[in-house]
Amino acid sequence: MDIFDAILNRRSIRKYYKDHPLEFDKIIAVMEAGAHAPNAGGLQAWKFVVVLEDDIIEEIASYCGGQDWIHTAPCVVALCSDLKTNKDYYGDSGDMYAFQNTASAAENMMLTAYGLGLGSCWVGAFDREQITEILKVPDRYRIEVLITIGYPDEHPLQKEINDLSSFVYFNEFGNKVFDVHTMMGEYSKEWQRQLDLLKKKTSRYNRETQHFFKQMKHKFDKDYKPKLKEFLDKLKKGEDKFRQK
Repeated sequence: MDIFDAILNRRSIRKYYKDHPLEFDKIIAVMEAGAHAPNAGGLQAWKFVVVLEDDIIEEIASYCGGQDWIHTAPCVVALCSDLKTNKDYYGDSGDMYAFQNTASAAENMMLTAYGLGLGSCWVGAFDREQITEILKVPDRYRIEVLITIGYPDEHPLQKEINDLSSFVYFNEFGNKVFDVHTMMGEYSKEWQRQLDLLKKKTSRYNRETQHFFKQMKHKFDKDYKPKLKEFLDKLKKGEDKFRQK
C-alpha cells in the first residue's frame, strides 16, 4: 500500500454493499494496524470491539443521531479507552491521552481499510451510554469512537483542501509562508495551483457573462424588439410614400 495514496484518496464511506462478504483476514489486518498506532507510554490501554451481527449493528445505528446509513455496514468497530490504566499512569492527563490513543488507532485502521479495498467512516456522534450497554462495555472503559467498515457502495468526490499557507505556521503561531511550494522550489505545483485558480475564475466569468447576455437578450426581445419592429414598419411606410411621390 502506498501510504500517500491512502492519505490523499481515502474517503468517508456512508453506504456499503451489505451482501458483500467481508473477509475475516481483512478485519484482523485492520485490527493489527490499530494495535501498531502510537499511544501514550506504549501501554496500549484500549480495547477494540468488532461487531459483525446485523441485529446488533441495527441497534447501534438507532443510537447514532439519525445516521441510518450505519446499518448498511457489515462491520462496526467500537474503540474503547482504558480509563483506569491511563489515570493510574498519568493522573488527570490520562483522560486526554485516552482519546488521543484511540484516535491514533482509528486513523491507522481507516488507512489500512482503504489499502485493502475497503471503505470506512469515523462516527463520533452516538449515544455512549446506550451503546455501552448494548456492547456490555465495563465501567473502566469508555467508547471513544465508532468506525464502520465494508466494501463501498459509493464513490465520494475528492476533498478540496485549504491552501497550506492558511493554516501552517513556522516557529510561532501566525508566522506563515504565503507560498510554500515556491519556497521549496516546487514551481510546477505552484503553477498548477495558479492555473486551477485561473480556470475557476474564468469558468465563473464565462458563466456570469453568458447569464448577462441571456438577460440582455430576454430584455431586448421583450422590451425593445417590438418597438424596433414598430419603428422599422413606420420607416418602411414613409419610404413607400416617398417613392410614390
